[in-house]
Amino acid sequence: MAWGCSSLTLLATIAFMLCAFTSAQSSSSSSISASSSSSAWDEFSSSEVSRNERCPLECMCGPCVECSRGWNLETIKSIHKTTNCLKLRGGNISHLEPGIFRRFSIWTPRRLEVLTLEDFPLASISSGTFRGLSGLKFLRLENLSVVSIPDGTFSGLINLLMLNISNLPLVSISRGTFRGLSNLGDLWMVDLPLKSIPNGTFSGLPNLFWLNMWNLPLVSISAGTFTGLSNLHYIRMYDLPLESIPAGTFSRLPKLNRLFMRNFPVVSISAGAFRGLSNLKLL
Repeated sequence: MAWGCSSLTLLATIAFMLCAFTSAQSSSSSSISASSSSSAWDEFSSSEVSRNERCPLECMCGPCVECSRGWNLETIKSIHKTTNCLKLRGGNISHLEPGIFRRFSIWTPRRLEVLTLEDFPLASISSGTFRGLSGLKFLRLENLSVVSIPDGTFSGLINLLMLNISNLPLVSISRGTFRGLSNLGDLWMVDLPLKSIPNGTFSGLPNLFWLNMWNLPLVSISAGTFTGLSNLHYIRMYDLPLESIPAGTFSRLPKLNRLFMRNFPVVSISAGAFRGLSNLKLL
């Protein structure tokens, strides 16, 4: 078959265009691949930065940020603000700046919900210690050097569900200690050198469901001790040196369902001590 010059020229042009198109496709694919790799690396790098910000060298990263030895105030300030569980233990800190935890609850959709302070010589807490933690749900204070809890210390913790105060040299509490904890459902008071609980101490806890008092050197309770606990269902009172239970002690607990009392040197139970416990099922 004979080909004219014009036909050969047309074929050459088509071949050149196909070659150019193939090269462009290959270049485009390489560019897209490189771009994707770059984006993946950027994303990985960002996640690494976030992880490192969330967990400083003194801490461990897991479901919770746990800092156990060698941490200080600067460590707390460097933890990522979206942390929602924080455990601080074994440090050498005797004082916490007012509002130091505030950054974990301001302008973030994920707020701090769990906070544990234990096993370090914290000497005091105040109304500013937990300032801003309106989203906090669980607070544990254990084996610290705190000797007093000022009135209003917990007043901003409007969503707190559980409070555990254990093994502190706490010699007294007052009627304002638990003020503002309107949603608290579970309170633990364990291994505290408390010899008395003023009448009305629990009056600001209308939703308390569980009350646990273990190993407290209480010498007396009265008809006003449990005032205000209209929703209380369970009481556990273990290892208390109470010698008597006065009349009307539990009369203001209409929903009490379980009352556990163990290791009491009680020698006197007044008539009417358990008056009003119409819903009690286990004693």
